[in-house]
Amino acid sequence: MRLCDIQKLQGEMLSFGLFKDKDGTIWQREGGYDGEPIYWVKRNRTTVRRLTPTECERLQGFPDSWTKYGIDEKGEEVLISDTQRYKMCGNAVTVNVIEAIVREWTR
Repeated sequence: MRLCDIQKLQGEMLSFGLFKDKDGTIWQREGGYDGEPIYWVKRNRTTVRRLTPTECERLQGFPDSWTKYGIDEKGEEVLISDTQRYKMCGNAVTVNVIEAIVREWTR
């Protein structure tokens, strides 16, 4: 059963795309967005806010504003939308983890 369905029944909200097994294991849904509204976690009267693109960059080990600008087909610098920045961070490999793995391999 989807966690968001459980939470809706209880009058709370949870982000989409999570499933909960019978044993309580939570799994992230694979695949694209299915058109269901996106909700954010709300528990104990505290709303969990969305991370900013800058916070996502930091979690991935990138400098601030790393994904803020891009280059278009004409070679001009353009501002990247927050939606695309979230996608880029989500599809990135975490720099700090890869550095640690390479360091261990080269010992």
